[in-house]
Amino acid sequence: MNAADAGPSYIALRVHPSGDGLDWWTAASARADDAPTAIRALLAGRTRVELSRREAEQALRWASALAGWDQRAVKPLFVYPEAALPRRSGHP
Repeated sequence: MNAADAGPSYIALRVHPSGDGLDWWTAASARADDAPTAIRALLAGRTRVELSRREAEQALRWASALAGWDQRAVKPLFVYPEAALPRRSGHP
C-alpha cells in the first residue's frame, strides 16, 4: 500500500473563517466543560487543531448536537481535508 492509499496524513478541525454562528459559539461555551478536547482548544482561541479521524467524528457529533449548528448553511467548524470524513447529515 502506498501513502496515497492510506488517506490524509492528518486531519484538522478548523474554525470556518466565514461562519459567524454566534448562537452556536454561545451554546458551545456554555457546555465547554463536557466538550471534546479539540473543541475546548478552539473555544480557547485556536483556529485549527490536528486530531485523529475518531476524535474529529466525536467533535463533530458533539458540535452538531448544539443549538445553532443546523441553522447555518456554513457551519462554524469544518474538517480539513474535506475528504477525510464521510459527509453526513448535520456535518459540514
